[in-house]
Amino acid sequence: MELQQLKYFKMLFHYRNFTRTAQEFNISQPSITVSIKKLEEELGVKLLERNKKYVKITPVGEVFLERVIDILKQVEDTSTEISDYKLNKKETIRIGIPPMIGSYLLPHLFDDFIVKYPHIHLDVKELGTVDIQKALTNGELDIALVIITDSYKDHHTYYIKDEEICLVSSKASKYHKDIYIDFKDLKNETFILMNEGAVIRDIIIQECHNYSFEPHIIHSSTQIETVRKLVSLNIGVTFMPNVFAAQLSNLNFTSFKNPIYIKTGLSWTEDKYLSRACQLLINYIKNI
Repeated sequence: MELQQLKYFKMLFHYRNFTRTAQEFNISQPSITVSIKKLEEELGVKLLERNKKYVKITPVGEVFLERVIDILKQVEDTSTEISDYKLNKKETIRIGIPPMIGSYLLPHLFDDFIVKYPHIHLDVKELGTVDIQKALTNGELDIALVIITDSYKDHHTYYIKDEEICLVSSKASKYHKDIYIDFKDLKNETFILMNEGAVIRDIIIQECHNYSFEPHIIHSSTQIETVRKLVSLNIGVTFMPNVFAAQLSNLNFTSFKNPIYIKTGLSWTEDKYLSRACQLLINYIKNI
């Protein structure tokens, strides 16, 4: 059994066509046919049903395909791991970060991390929760810093810490002297929130429902800077992790009497090999 035979078999399952598969590997169709036939003879089973119109995988072929996918994935990860040890290799990490988290984490990453590790290039994508999940699943991201929810159950997650969500208002708001506030007192307040797909938005809307009222959302944005600006103008209030408090001295942060917390962590695809560069990034973020 040869590795190339396994690649041919996997691609045949994808295209269900010998001609298209041969074109993918830039070889002749008979070469693919002979290779798969030898594979079946070696295994002593029929992997495919063939005729002039279609190629159909057999039940035993489906079992074999699962093993083939695992084997090829392990080979790919092993190749990546060995490549990590090549001298002077410029490594790239494709990392996804929600805008709310990215606004305070990115300065650390670009001011400190890439200075400490100049051989590592960070390809940062600021995405909402739904888009991050899709990108991880599709292999478009290596790792993501996320607000951990049940929706990440199909990914590996590493818990970092809890963050308290606070009410954020302007210095001119009626909340500027409050240390704590009851969430129910926001019933008639105007909200400025991040767009749909942001976890904190969903948490706040659910909290409103818990207190039996619908939020009055006057504006939603994909840009955290837009939200900050509108709040500073006393147009409405928003909600942010208290980690922002020290950075946004022009805004007022008020805790809730019944605190609201989110869990932050790192997420990546199950069974995916984490490069040495990713491991360095994980350790760095854990210590921020």
